[in-house]
Amino acid sequence: MVSGNFVRIKPKQFYLKRVKIDRFLSREGICSRSESEKFGSQGSIKINGTVVHDVTKRFDPTEDIIELLKGSTQNSLSDVLIIMNKPKGFISQVMTSKLKPANTLLRQENYASYINGKPAILNDVIKQRSKFYPLLTLEKEASGILALSNSKEWLRKVCNYEVVVNRTFEISLSGPLIKKDLMQMYKGVNIQGNFVKPKKMELLDSQLLIMNLETSYKNQIYSLVSKCGVKPKNIKCLKYEKMELGTLKPGQWFIVDDLKKATSKSWS
Repeated sequence: MVSGNFVRIKPKQFYLKRVKIDRFLSREGICSRSESEKFGSQGSIKINGTVVHDVTKRFDPTEDIIELLKGSTQNSLSDVLIIMNKPKGFISQVMTSKLKPANTLLRQENYASYINGKPAILNDVIKQRSKFYPLLTLEKEASGILALSNSKEWLRKVCNYEVVVNRTFEISLSGPLIKKDLMQMYKGVNIQGNFVKPKKMELLDSQLLIMNLETSYKNQIYSLVSKCGVKPKNIKCLKYEKMELGTLKPGQWFIVDDLKKATSKSWS
């Protein structure tokens, strides 16, 4: 039987139903599911004062009290936000496949230390890179700014607790557009039962479009420009809320250690 001080874990996420202990700990950024199994076998988890060994047991985070033995996660990271310039060919999702997840780029040689130096947690982030997930996905053939975190709480922090996220894309096209085509796209399209339309657009030239969107449905850009008989050749995300790509080279990343930096005009 493990003895020691237990610390209550107050949920940061919002839960509508009962959830498995291992999933809860993972979603809250406390530890991975495999690590939670170890904590369960060691008797390091309590629900309502009772030690629980089975981490697949469900509980209600809004009603039940979950506690973890103090010191169990001393090697775990607190909430961390990462900004990356995702190159083409990398997927933003984290999954088991032959494809290359963007979080595999979280390596020492790719770190942009010229932005804010090398924080003390850098090595811990690199060791635990598999725990970092995108706050919004960026498709495999797209490049540009991608925000990753080990806690979904950062999504609300960066976006001022709004569900809608504002992103700006630079899109090179397979053929020319005219202003009349922009009006057609402003009418929007239906994607998966949801009405999607650009917030703002600007033609830099006939085959280079800047598009501002507040949605993140898959293939939304493809669906919009195809209304005008053209296809996107290259898509680059230039801006995520107030965060701009700045001087980050493809594959480079850095840790945002201050919310003011996360909402500043740029990092260049």
